[in-house]
Amino acid sequence: MADRRGVSYTLFRLAWRLVPAALFLWAGFAKAFDRQGSILAVSAYDVLPESLVKPVALLLPWVEIAVGMLLVLGLFTCFAGLGTAGLMSAFIVGLAQAKARGLKINCGCFGTGGPGSGVT
Repeated sequence: MADRRGVSYTLFRLAWRLVPAALFLWAGFAKAFDRQGSILAVSAYDVLPESLVKPVALLLPWVEIAVGMLLVLGLFTCFAGLGTAGLMSAFIVGLAQAKARGLKINCGCFGTGGPGSGVT
């Protein structure tokens, strides 16, 4: 049965997938090839025990890339949506706690992060 909502609805849905996909792919690839910067960024949030900082910093970029690719391809969209919500929620909570604690960090969203002039 054909979709009666038309081409504009399909393009709207595609845009809602591609915008976060582009952000996740950009952020993921920027961090995947800057391991030390990723480790510094995760460590700067001062939330995880030291033993988990490196594994999270090395795994996070690949999770972002995987979620971005699922969104681009339109595969497992419910799972990709949950992944998007989870990653964004964790990021917002991380930024909020850093701000509340007065930590002066750069977010590390698109590459090198860590101690800096403020939460950005």
